[in-house]
Amino acid sequence: MDVNYGPAVVYESMELYKEMKSSGGVIQFPLAQLTLQIVIRMAKFPQGYDQKYRNYTLSQFEKAVCFARYYENRIAPKWWISISENDQKHYYEMYQQARISLREKGVYNPQILTVMRSAL
Repeated sequence: MDVNYGPAVVYESMELYKEMKSSGGVIQFPLAQLTLQIVIRMAKFPQGYDQKYRNYTLSQFEKAVCFARYYENRIAPKWWISISENDQKHYYEMYQQARISLREKGVYNPQILTVMRSAL
């Protein structure tokens, strides 16, 4: 495998360490962002379920962060590859341009992008 965009948890589950070459490694930078959207039929759920689900999901955030860090810490330090600040800046600008382009095409909701930007 040349490239895998998965989170650190796949390093073990896919046994990537078995094929890691000395010139390879794990980039310590978010090259991809995984997201999930849930669409429900409100009539099928009790009133207020949507907000309760949002609250529950938010309450699990720290647990998810700990889960990710646990698997990141299981990867030997020698395999981590750092990205220079200049390259990070370039990637962030590229991501921003992609979001703007998707917003202009109607793929991304402008209000959600505003919310995401304020959360940074």
